[in-house]
Amino acid sequence: MAVAELESWYLADEQAIQHAIPGASYRAPPETGVIGAERTLDRLWRETAGEGPVRGGKLALAQAVAQQFDPERAKRHSASFAYFWDRITAAIQAVY
Repeated sequence: MAVAELESWYLADEQAIQHAIPGASYRAPPETGVIGAERTLDRLWRETAGEGPVRGGKLALAQAVAQQFDPERAKRHSASFAYFWDRITAAIQAVY
C-alpha cells in the first residue's frame, strides 16, 4: 500500500516523470491517487522500451524522479501528497 501511494505521488509531478523517462508521453491527471500507479508506470516502461533510468527498475526510477521532484507541482495533482506535505512542513516549522 505504501509503495503504491509513493508511486502515485511521484506520478503527480509530470515534469519529474518526463525527465526521468525521456520520451514518455505522460501528463498528470487532476488526481493521481485514482489512476492505478503501477499500471501507469508499466505503460510508461513499455512505451520507452525500458530505456533510461527505467531500465534499472523501480528503485532506479524512484531515484531519478526524486532528483527532479517538486512538491509544489505534485501537490496540484495529489490530494494525499498535498495533505502529507502541508502537515510535515507545518510540523517542521513549528519546531524551528
